[in-house]
Amino acid sequence: MKQLIKRHYEATERRGLVGPYTTTHDFMEKLKEEYNEVIEAYNEETGVVDGDMAQECIDLVGVVFNMLINKGFDIEAEFKYNTEYQESRVV
Repeated sequence: MKQLIKRHYEATERRGLVGPYTTTHDFMEKLKEEYNEVIEAYNEETGVVDGDMAQECIDLVGVVFNMLINKGFDIEAEFKYNTEYQESRVV
C-alpha cells in the first residue's frame, strides 16, 4: 500500500498538480471539491449510492495522502498511531 500511495503522489506530481509550490490552501480547496463530489454521488432522497461513489471516495483519500506526503508526514506512522488510539478507546 505504501508503494501505491507513493506512485499516486508521483503521478499527480508529474501531471503538475502537486509539488513544492502547492500550499495548504490549495489542498484545502481540492479537498472541498472532492468532498462535494462524494456528496453528489449519494442521493439523499432515495438513499441510492451512485456507481462512482468508490472512485470519488478514493479521489478524496488521494488528495489527503498527497497533502500529507507533500507536508512531510509519514502516513504509515500516523495511521498506526491513530489505530492504536482507536483500539485504546474500545470498551
